[in-house]
Amino acid sequence: FVHSKLMCWLTVSEALEVSRYLGEEEPEWELLRDEIRSEIEQLGFCEEYQSYIAAYDLRAPDAALLWIILSGFHPPDHPRSIGTARFVMKHLFRSGSLYRYIYDDALPGGEGAFHICTSWLIEA
Repeated sequence: FVHSKLMCWLTVSEALEVSRYLGEEEPEWELLRDEIRSEIEQLGFCEEYQSYIAAYDLRAPDAALLWIILSGFHPPDHPRSIGTARFVMKHLFRSGSLYRYIYDDALPGGEGAFHICTSWLIEA
């Protein structure tokens, strides 16, 4: 899932910030961060939708993709941020709330709206 990969990127990025604060250099962490970012950019973005997608092999919206913006991976005004926010809103916003996703996750019951997702959208 792209969100999981994004959280890996964010973890390594933040660990680098801490190491720099402590006066340490971690070049292998920089390489890892850059590799993760490149993978997300290449495999997690759908040119057709102009948006990041739920997973490399699942061209579906996921509100967790808003973390592309919230994490600083891209600034809010970046074309990929704007496209992702639009894609999420178009497909997941219903009755004033945002659904996390709408694809079959093999769990019993239907998907419901999550207020935290709506908060991510507002902040993004």
